[in-house]
Amino acid sequence: MTKKHIFWLPQLVLLLSLASCDRKVDEFRTVSGNIENIDSIEISAGNIVPLETNDSSLIYRIDNLEKAGNRLIVHSSELLKAYDPKTGKYLGIVAKKGEGPGEFNHISQIWVKSDTIRLLDVNTFSLFSYLPDGTFVSRNIAFETQDNPDHAISRPTYLMEIPGNGNYISLNSFTDGTTKSNPTASLYDKNLKYLRDIDGRSLRDGSYISDRMTPDKEGKRLLMWEALIDTLFTITQEGIKPWLAFDFGKNKFPDEYQQKPEMFERIRIFTSDKEAPYISHLHCYQKMGNILFFTASTPNSNSYICRLDLDNDNLKLYKITDPSGKYIQKNYLKIIDGKLYVELADTESEEANPALLVINPDKFE
Repeated sequence: MTKKHIFWLPQLVLLLSLASCDRKVDEFRTVSGNIENIDSIEISAGNIVPLETNDSSLIYRIDNLEKAGNRLIVHSSELLKAYDPKTGKYLGIVAKKGEGPGEFNHISQIWVKSDTIRLLDVNTFSLFSYLPDGTFVSRNIAFETQDNPDHAISRPTYLMEIPGNGNYISLNSFTDGTTKSNPTASLYDKNLKYLRDIDGRSLRDGSYISDRMTPDKEGKRLLMWEALIDTLFTITQEGIKPWLAFDFGKNKFPDEYQQKPEMFERIRIFTSDKEAPYISHLHCYQKMGNILFFTASTPNSNSYICRLDLDNDNLKLYKITDPSGKYIQKNYLKIIDGKLYVELADTESEEANPALLVINPDKFE
């Protein structure tokens, strides 16, 4: 064998190895986790921001959290309120429910673009815009549909811009058999005009959860999940595909239950026995480069933070602990400005607003 061949073969092996790694990143696969191996992280590893509690500032829980300008915007049921991100001081109502100018009927979703708060109201087929201080900017009655009696979608219930694209992907309302098809997602242009439905998955019931998609900026796609189905899906303009299935071994929520078409039936089974060994309800997925964070819960309401290294599929579980017993971890998290915001409940007062633990991602390595 010549020296030229000897030099070339190792290069080929390296290239094949790299190609194999690239394929693994996007191919569907199962990731294993073990609830018996949980690391504890004390709340002293981050900063606690208690959201101010008074008659005006009260919320129920954190359904979604965004930052607009120098304000934290909290969506809680039909409430949309602002707080100081450093102190938790209440800064006022961003928008309220009603029938007057700038008032919404129902909060389906919120997000922020260029420090402007967007509110999707599925009941009025509208997209509202507000400044961080609550100033009403506009109401866009959008989402044009086609003159097609078989068109499956009447109203988007969740909407997110495709990273680096400008078009939007919607998650859709349930038509309950009134149309020939009921695809999970549809494609809209930058002006929110309907383009087409997206193949790959269909809706099986009309249930709804408050966080359902997240951007994958590196992959220029969106990630989507459904309640108590331990599979993460990718959505592009071309289709919906399963990407990661999570298997917690003997603690796995059984496939026969995950496959129930109605979300409320899955919830009923999951919560009916508080002593059941299951861990599921994976949601709040947040991707940072090659790291994927999300939360998981057990039937007795224990919540965990999961960290998946996508380079090697190493999945670790963490529990936020407070030696004083004042705070307990809840099941919401969001990455804002490169830090994790984790919801905490105050055990010393049932009426107190949630607190936020603001913590660097490297604390979970």
